[in-house]
Amino acid sequence: MSRFRYAFYGISHRYRQKPVISEARITIRDGQFTLLVGDNGAGKTTLLKILSGLQKPQQAELLIGGVQRSWKQWRSRLMQDFMYLHQQPYLFDGTVERNLRYTLRVNPQSSHTLEQAIEWADLGAIVDQPAKSLSGGEKQRVAIARAFLREPKVILLDEPTANLDQASKRRMLELLEKLKGGGMGIVIASHDPDLFLSLQDERLQLHRGRLTNLQPREKIDGVDWINHRRRQPQG
Repeated sequence: MSRFRYAFYGISHRYRQKPVISEARITIRDGQFTLLVGDNGAGKTTLLKILSGLQKPQQAELLIGGVQRSWKQWRSRLMQDFMYLHQQPYLFDGTVERNLRYTLRVNPQSSHTLEQAIEWADLGAIVDQPAKSLSGGEKQRVAIARAFLREPKVILLDEPTANLDQASKRRMLELLEKLKGGGMGIVIASHDPDLFLSLQDERLQLHRGRLTNLQPREKIDGVDWINHRRRQPQG
């Protein structure tokens, strides 16, 4: 297992004074596949959005590259390095090709070309179709192809297999396996956990605000979580 790239700890969030996440901690490594499970309303989407920099927690700190800062101080880095995909990916008006070209404009330094992304995600047959007319499985493939072009360090997927048929699920697994093999960290919230058994490195459960099923280690990748003294987050 490679060394962690991101270490979150003390993640806490409330909604209308009700604790949603309490003192959660999670490490994300290069090429690591983390499966997040929990009941509806357990806070999985909230946690993914916090990790991606999209939702501000009441409290959270991070270690990135050995540097400790609050979530607020690291937020711009998270939004650069993480990519969050909703179960119904947002696609722009126009064709599949237009959606992919937009990603290249956002990330002109991408090491991949448009043609490579189309072939990688097997989108050749639908590349000229209106993106918003696609099936759910096809939209997910386009969204993952955009991640291929954008090249985030970590991709976060929120119930990506919801309402997909078996063939679409298999094709998605193939793409995720490619991303994992290329060193991208992957975190997936899913009610279909058995589908990902062949890929998962770690399974976490969010229940009543607590993130459990972590291995009971005092040290994770050299970080002494038991004795590590936290300063108060700044914002």
